[in-house]
Amino acid sequence: GIIGKDNFSGDTLADVGELTVVVNLSSLLSDSYQINKVQIKDAYLNAVVDTLGRANWDIMASDSTEVAEEDTSSSAVKLALEKISVENLNVKYNDMPSRMLAALEKVDLNMKGDLDLSLTTLANIDELTVKAGKIGYADSSKLAANVENFNIEMSGKLSDAVSKIKSELGIEKVSVRQSGIPYLSEANVKADINVEADLDNNKYTFGQNNISLNEISASFDGFVQLIDTVIDMDIKLATPNIEFKHILSLIPAIYAKDFESIQTSGKVNLNAEAKGKMYGDVLPAFDVNLGISDAMFKYPDLPSALKDINVAINAKNDGGTADNITVDINKLGFNLAGNPFNITAKLKRLISDPDFAFSAKGLIDFQKISEVVHIDDAKLQGKLSADLDAAGLMSYVEKEQFDKFKVDGALGLSDFVLTMKDLEYNVEIGKANLDFTTQNVGLDANLKLGKSDLAVTGKLTHFLQYVLRSEEIQGELAVNSSYMNINELMGAPEEKELEEAPVTESESPLVIPNNIDFKMNVGMNKIIYDKIEIDNFKGNISLKNAVAKLNSLSANTMGGSFTASGE
Repeated sequence: GIIGKDNFSGDTLADVGELTVVVNLSSLLSDSYQINKVQIKDAYLNAVVDTLGRANWDIMASDSTEVAEEDTSSSAVKLALEKISVENLNVKYNDMPSRMLAALEKVDLNMKGDLDLSLTTLANIDELTVKAGKIGYADSSKLAANVENFNIEMSGKLSDAVSKIKSELGIEKVSVRQSGIPYLSEANVKADINVEADLDNNKYTFGQNNISLNEISASFDGFVQLIDTVIDMDIKLATPNIEFKHILSLIPAIYAKDFESIQTSGKVNLNAEAKGKMYGDVLPAFDVNLGISDAMFKYPDLPSALKDINVAINAKNDGGTADNITVDINKLGFNLAGNPFNITAKLKRLISDPDFAFSAKGLIDFQKISEVVHIDDAKLQGKLSADLDAAGLMSYVEKEQFDKFKVDGALGLSDFVLTMKDLEYNVEIGKANLDFTTQNVGLDANLKLGKSDLAVTGKLTHFLQYVLRSEEIQGELAVNSSYMNINELMGAPEEKELEEAPVTESESPLVIPNNIDFKMNVGMNKIIYDKIEIDNFKGNISLKNAVAKLNSLSANTMGGSFTASGE
């Protein structure tokens, strides 16, 4: 094996369990060595970049001595190779400065062809097979992806001027999470791709091709051509046999439990096309459509169904830069146990001056959710009501022309109760109301966490700048409690982190965002912390520029009283 040096002393950089080289003995007597096969088994590569940017593979000793270039023009030796085989390759890459980690486990690779090292390109490869047991990736953006049992096979006579290439791809499980939210959970991927490759003109024409994700199967055809730095394309994707149940297979919680038994109905249309050239900031024209009409689904063992599911989404660009992209969510609605909920949205001019309109109206009864889908280890009740409209240009916000920007409506949560198996106390929200106007958001909420209660009232200003441009949000709040038991809250079992990927985060102190300017008047009748009881805790707390300031805080405890100010 190869061991690191200096800061990586003792760490394995690379190791090979077995290396086999099969040579044609008669070729040793000529100037063209013929290697029939190179086989590598049980190899391990461990690449690390430490926090100071030093790489563990930088192990070659520096040598300033100039070496005269050897003239090999008259005695060049050719090396021909027919087959490369790799079994059980394991690779780890850890870039500490960017907090990125990638891993490959149990990788097998077989490659056959005329692999003359002086001439080899993809055109000399006749067969290529790659298998991987596991592929993992994670980075500091909280993106995590895992792939299990990856297989790809490619065959064809690639040395011809126009070659026909057949590829088969299979992935047993693909999981993708962002910030803890599962977008794909153990999804199955398959693809059969047939390509006619015109290597002289760098043009690749797709014939009868099929790719599937879980139950969704799509066909596509067209071509892609590489012309210097320009990519020219004409691609069409269609899903001629798609059903609403196939769409449901993309929802992890539904696909994971009793998927085959779900009753569904409804019409679905999904198609896409892209045509034109892509270079620099210029995109090809494209048009993507998803339509779902009068759909429903129901578990046979549950009393209610999710009905009247209607979706009409279009994303298109007539050509040019990303500023020409428009997104239109004309319909996104459903009916949950007699309560309709509908969302519409439009977005255009993404780069120069985003122009958007948004509307959400309806009612969700959380107790009815358990009548439609299976919820394990948790119980929900309460209602969420929405009647919200927003529309305008980003430039209106930047210029504080709030009379031109429309925001109006309310969001309300009432009688909400969350009971979880791993949580020792209930979360109860009697009410949480947000009233929106263009410049302000009114807040009125009260909640209970176990025996502790909290009431918050007040208003937030500059919330549009905060949401759309991450600028400072200001707030004036009154925070009150009759009883706050910190022991009960702190003693709750710690939420176990979902294993997104083998990336660990070091603990850091609580950081106050520097774009928050809150002034809070706090009053709490009783606080229990450890074995200390604090009565009549009151005063003012301000949060600004990532600093908390205490002003005239006072409380009674242990038979006495105290006051405090500072930051």
